[in-house]
Amino acid sequence: ALAFLIYCALKGSGAFGFNVSGALLFASGLITILPLLTFAVSTQYLPLSTIGFMQYISPSMSMLIAVFIYGEELETYKILSFSLIWFGLAVVGLDGLRRKNG
Repeated sequence: ALAFLIYCALKGSGAFGFNVSGALLFASGLITILPLLTFAVSTQYLPLSTIGFMQYISPSMSMLIAVFIYGEELETYKILSFSLIWFGLAVVGLDGLRRKNG
């Protein structure tokens, strides 16, 4: 893909050339891959249940930002589904704690 982008830039048909926009496009790839690599490495040291739980944090934070910062309206069905998801996580989490201490 990088070779094709360079070819298009040299030919003059690319949307991004050898300028600031092209450099930002290239840097965005590096910036995107760093968190993914660190997450992949860190998953080797955590239990799968912890990794699964962490996958719910980002969408929940996005919803809270949308509601409290951007003023998104929170309809009843959204509140209900959000509550049911976190209730299910609480049940699974408490069951795991019960088994661990059991």
